[in-house]
Amino acid sequence: MFIMFILVMSIGCKRTDLTEGHIGNAPNCPIHSAEMHPEKIQVSGESVYVLEYCELARQDFPNHGGHRYGAETGDTPRERDVVDWVCPECHREYLAYWKNRASNQQPDSR
Repeated sequence: MFIMFILVMSIGCKRTDLTEGHIGNAPNCPIHSAEMHPEKIQVSGESVYVLEYCELARQDFPNHGGHRYGAETGDTPRERDVVDWVCPECHREYLAYWKNRASNQQPDSR
């Protein structure tokens, strides 16, 4: 029974490689035309709670690395880390978004 539990847990936690099977040169980002590279991305949380962010992310930096919400993109599985193509420009804009959002939510120090 314990072995079955370990087996199920290890299969369920396996990372999904969305770059698997790609042949040829790395693809270019359709937004920034920059060459992308494969990177592990943490997937957790539910995108329904941040719909405004998800719409912006899909439009302005869809190929970012770091963290994704479940179903943030069409091929991102829920609650399972992925290896996906990451655009350095998308990732830069993603980091800037969260930095600006955090600085705008600081309490007023008056």
